[in-house]
Amino acid sequence: MTMGFTKSMISMIDLTTIKRITNNNTATIRLFLEVFADSASKDLRELTLAIEREDVHQVNYFVHKLKSSTQSIGFRSGHEELQKIEDKLDLNHPLNPLVRIELLNVIRNCELAVVEARRLLKDHTE
Repeated sequence: MTMGFTKSMISMIDLTTIKRITNNNTATIRLFLEVFADSASKDLRELTLAIEREDVHQVNYFVHKLKSSTQSIGFRSGHEELQKIEDKLDLNHPLNPLVRIELLNVIRNCELAVVEARRLLKDHTE
């Protein structure tokens, strides 16, 4: 059971692009992972608060910001989920209950990606 969970975690973040553009520079890869883990954690907390406040403009802001972060780190499925949510958000209306559920799911997945980034940090020590 644990093996399956570990394997799914390994495939969340694909560092192929980062490794290519950095010539596999460990220090730079670590920097990407650190920035993602720190900023995504903060943004996920703020997104959760914006959802609770029903502040669709702030929700949109953090969805867009996280979408960029997930793309840069190689968390493709997170990026795709956030793009779909961003396309569904209507800034002139309250949050749709189905979009709210999608948001909560993507938050959970992004939290797992943060855990994965922190694990990868340990793997990329000099």
